[in-house]
Amino acid sequence: MVSISASRFAKFLEAVSQFSEEVLLEPEDEWLKVRAIDGTHVIVAFGKLKLEEPLYDKFGLNLRHALRFLKRIHGEVQLRLEDGKLLVEGTGFSLKLDTIDPASFKLYSEPNLKFDLDADVEIALLADVLKKLRRVAVIEFIADRDNGLRLEAVTETSRFSQWLGTPTLYGQVQEVRVKFGTHFLSQIIRALEILSRPPNASFTTIELKTNYPGRFTLTDNDLRFRVYIAPRED
Repeated sequence: MVSISASRFAKFLEAVSQFSEEVLLEPEDEWLKVRAIDGTHVIVAFGKLKLEEPLYDKFGLNLRHALRFLKRIHGEVQLRLEDGKLLVEGTGFSLKLDTIDPASFKLYSEPNLKFDLDADVEIALLADVLKKLRRVAVIEFIADRDNGLRLEAVTETSRFSQWLGTPTLYGQVQEVRVKFGTHFLSQIIRALEILSRPPNASFTTIELKTNYPGRFTLTDNDLRFRVYIAPRED
């Protein structure tokens, strides 16, 4: 049986639910690993949530069903698997959540990609920009050594550009350009917004390579979250 903050567990699952209906959870020492993918295979996520004690079995969850109950619970809860159910116990209550057979998940490994740049960007800034561009289908990240990292898009009336920060470019790379679908990128940023609620980190590390998938990472004391997004090919 494992003790965990119900709100912390729910927040982690809520973030994943922004782009996926189901999640696979599996133990790794003192961590609970998460793997999830959206229905179109544009977004894939790998996360870890630190536990006080190890959990010994992997299991899947329907996120909408699980969050319907977990978001109402406060304080510490005890988790354990029992007869194919996730038993959640707290002060004065006990509930069982249906689990999904982990064998039904397509197992996939985290991509081994070599990126050309990384930059720490404020999550709130990204969220604000994407709200402004919600009617735009495609956005482009552009970076070079002179002008830094920008997010650009063509709107109905003009070309939009927002400076995001000063990146680190590796080797002899002079410029990086990669496009993403705004709809999918917005789902990732909403997930990062949820995970960055105080007291967690407020920045994400963005790693990019021209015309390759991008990676967005949030790391804090008790969680690791890395999500990949496929590039938009026009």
